[in-house]
Amino acid sequence: MYKEVVLQSFDKGKIDIPGKTTKTQIAELISIVLLNEYKLQVSGRTLRNLFDNANTVAENKDISVNSNFVNALCNYLGYKDYNHFTKDYKNGNDNGLISSTKKYWIVILVCLTTVSSVIVFLNHSKQQWMQWDGDKYVVVKFDKKKYDADQLKPLSFETLNNFYKRKPNFLT
Repeated sequence: MYKEVVLQSFDKGKIDIPGKTTKTQIAELISIVLLNEYKLQVSGRTLRNLFDNANTVAENKDISVNSNFVNALCNYLGYKDYNHFTKDYKNGNDNGLISSTKKYWIVILVCLTTVSSVIVFLNHSKQQWMQWDGDKYVVVKFDKKKYDADQLKPLSFETLNNFYKRKPNFLT
């Protein structure tokens, strides 16, 4: 359970720092917060080592941490102490951090938005054609034979709306 405290502390630190973050920046932030708010001095290097140990230890094993550090990290996470953290952790509450299911929903939503945007763009940018119909141009579907015979032209709304055959009039 100690490794969960350390990992969640680094997750919270990553959220607290805007922009791109590194492990060192997060460890220094946590070190400063622990010193200023909880009067516990822990070096950033110690926190980085704890983080590395938490990431490398087997899933069913735990890391060795000073109990003062653990309680201070639990305070940083918003818990009263380690006992409250373990109760909440066993109940599945992650204390305001984004849960994995919400992360998946966000990814799914972004993917669906991207796919629908691409489909709309491809359908909207489809080439349309027009053909002379004796006295005006009309919109038609693509036909390879007509295209090869040079009867199809790319659609131009200006030409379609303004170009038509007029009967000669001696007044004009």
